[in-house]
Amino acid sequence: MKKLSIVLSCFASLIFLTMNLFDSQQAEAAEAQTVYLHKQATKTDQTNQGMLTEKQGVNGAEFTVVDITHFVRTHSTSHEEALEQAKGVAKSEVAGLELGQAVPNRLGMEVVAKGTTATTDVPNKQGQNEATDGVLKLALAKKNKSHDASYLFIETSSVSQAGPSDNIITHLPVSNELNDETSADVLHVYSKNDSLLEIPNKPDINKQLAEDHSDFTYGEAINYEIQVTVPTAIGNYQYFQVIDTPDAALLADIGSVKIIDQKGQPIAAANYQVKAKDNGFVVDFVPSGLAAYRDTKIKIFYQLKIKEGAAADTDFYNQAFLHYHDSLKEEELKSSSKEVLTGGYRFVKVDKDNHQLKLKAANFLVKNQAGFYLTKEYKWKKSDTPAKDEELLRLVSNQEGLFELKGLAYGDYQLEEIVAPEGYRLLEKTIDFKIEKNTYVAGETTGLLEVVNSKSTKNQLADTGNKQTTGGAGNTNQVSGSLSRRLPSTGDRRLDVGLLGLLLMLIVFATYGIRKNSNKETTK
Repeated sequence: MKKLSIVLSCFASLIFLTMNLFDSQQAEAAEAQTVYLHKQATKTDQTNQGMLTEKQGVNGAEFTVVDITHFVRTHSTSHEEALEQAKGVAKSEVAGLELGQAVPNRLGMEVVAKGTTATTDVPNKQGQNEATDGVLKLALAKKNKSHDASYLFIETSSVSQAGPSDNIITHLPVSNELNDETSADVLHVYSKNDSLLEIPNKPDINKQLAEDHSDFTYGEAINYEIQVTVPTAIGNYQYFQVIDTPDAALLADIGSVKIIDQKGQPIAAANYQVKAKDNGFVVDFVPSGLAAYRDTKIKIFYQLKIKEGAAADTDFYNQAFLHYHDSLKEEELKSSSKEVLTGGYRFVKVDKDNHQLKLKAANFLVKNQAGFYLTKEYKWKKSDTPAKDEELLRLVSNQEGLFELKGLAYGDYQLEEIVAPEGYRLLEKTIDFKIEKNTYVAGETTGLLEVVNSKSTKNQLADTGNKQTTGGAGNTNQVSGSLSRRLPSTGDRRLDVGLLGLLLMLIVFATYGIRKNSNKETTK
């Protein structure tokens, strides 16, 4: 019985000790100190009053936190000597260590935390959070066993825009008054760095229309250029993309994309990939592959075209986005280029003597100043038999005599009639017209351009038909307009000359008759 009592007493003591140990660990875990470690560098600013300095937070620096409590308190020499030795720990001694590992050859030093500075919400004096650059938030134990804790902060990975910080030692607790804290559980630790901040180049994008005009024909190649600033820290970026987003009326030619450096040399194809996206494209760069081009500008050249059927006299815009992640945050920059557009013209076919009588089924071809004809693909073609050439675009007047042309760049053009309306003479000469800004939309407000035909006589009916034997389908949309402008009808000129000749003959006969009567009276 006595042995049983002894066993039970030992078991109860063990449980009691275990519970006390568990409670002690919980208490120690609860006694945590919130530490905001600030990585800062000095930025200089030359002013009229002299040299000013200000601090700027630096993101992307990695710090390793080492608990040196036992090292400092058990050092064989003085406390001051222990601190000097702790400050002398090199980053190479701790950079590869994991949490909980002891520092080799440094008895009493253990890695307890690691992290990277970033934009972090930090409470101000009023207790409100403010997004602050260059901050690493830590939760560190206030005690190591029964002793107040001491910590060593070592910058183990630096960034290119600032030099590495000096090692920092902090002993807990820190006076709230001296630290100017909002809470006794909040501590701010600031890096010590005498080197000046090197302001890095940030990413940038600038898109331009690489043409000296903005009016284009359907399908015509339109040259664009995008300039991209490669940032200083491009090697740390997770991704770096240029996304071209044209208006729905535009279409990118993926095969035309070329990328060069600022010296005009092509960027190696292994450093990027071009992919189609909707009617635009994406250039997905390999950040590490652009490290050789940091702090420089690279150029992207490519072509767009206006889709067939796009509205005339309408501005179309193209935007380019630079989408990237610098390992801390995701950002997007945008650049827009000058607008592009295409022109057009509207016409109406009318009777010479009665402009209210609209003429249908007149067929026309379009010529440029060089004498080439417009094809259905909006290319220009030399044709010896245009009336029979099925590749050429035909404009056909509808029931209301209306026909239109759109999709051409600004310039001087000609209409050539190849099929006259039934019962009307075929125009012998081409009709000149000029496409300019808003000449297409003008047909809605200031009137259509009239093309006038005169009727054929009975003897001419067999000859008025056509320059061709088959009629073609036309690309025609209905337009409106109550007023109109008149183009000269070359088919009317023979009639005008005949009337003038008849008038001259009547004058001659009249003059002859008057003189003859006058001579008879004189004789009498």
